[in-house]
Formats: sequence, C-alpha cells, structure tokens
Amino acid sequence: MPIILVTNDDGVASPGIKILSKTLSSVGDVYVVAPETEQSAVAHALTLHRPLKSEKTGKSIYHINGTPTDCVIIGVNKLLPSRPDIIVSGINNGGNLGDNITYSGTVAAAIEGTLLGIPSFAISLVTEYQNNNGPRKLTAGFNSAADCAKEIVIKIIESGLPKDTLLNIKR
Repeated sequence: MPIILVTNDDGVASPGIKILSKTLSSVGDVYVVAPETEQSAVAHALTLHRPLKSEKTGKSIYHINGTPTDCVIIGVNKLLPSRPDIIVSGINNGGNLGDNITYSGTVAAAIEGTLLGIPSFAISLVTEYQNNNGPRKLTAGFNSAADCAKEIVIKIIESGLPKDTLLNIKR
C-alpha cells in the first residue's frame, strides 16, 4: 500500500485532518504529522530558534510544536518508516485562493513536499459553516472534500504528477 503523509495548518485536532486521514486510510498507510496547535497564515515559515519536539498521539499520528513546513520535513526525514508516496495537506477550513495562497501554511506544506520531490497537493474547503449555518454543514463539507482528495490520491498514485507540480484544490 502507498504511504500517505497527511498534514495541515489547522492543527492535529482539527476536524478536517481527522476526516481526511480516515478517508484516505482505505487507499494507503496514512501517517498524520501536523502542528500541535493552529498555525494558519504562517506561510512557508521554518522554526529555527527553538527546539522542535514531536509527540506520538496515536498509532500513526504525531504532532509537532512547529509549522506545517516543519511537519513535512520532520515527517519525511524522521518519523515515517520510509519516504511517502504522496503528501496531502488539509482539509483546510476556508479557501486558499488568490493572495491567501502566499500566507497559507496548508499550501506551504504541499509546496515543501513538492520541493522534496514528493507528489503533493493542498485541499481546502469554503464552508457554509462560515456563514453561520452550523457544524452539520461543516462535517458534510469535509466528507465531500475528503472523498475528492481520495479520488485525486488514487489518480496521482496511478499516474503521478509532472515534476515540480503542485496542486491546490478548493472544494
């Protein structure tokens, strides 16, 4: 089975990453390596002036006291049993479009994966929840986005991505 690294910028406890990792577990061995707390809008920042710590919180779940980019680097180089076949970053709660792409830690994690030569994509969700329609709509939106991500993972595993290609998907 392919090895899938899942990360985000909303933190290891976010509903988006939980739904995404559960959905992707049917197509590969999923490892979650995500920030211990929300790291939205940190862009492609690296932690340089303090020690980084990882903690295993589940069978294949780790959190790091750093940025999404830190999570990809540590996940790929230290935590996973071998190099991942694909990196999926998300599901971000909110769209990462236009100027927001430059600030998004979720997109930055996918960029880091691409720089490491690993097929990678970011997925985000513009939710009705943001318009005060409640958590029920949010969960339905995340499930739909996770199903979309699963289809994309299958296609990328089967066919690959062109070198130096990054996908940023909004659902």
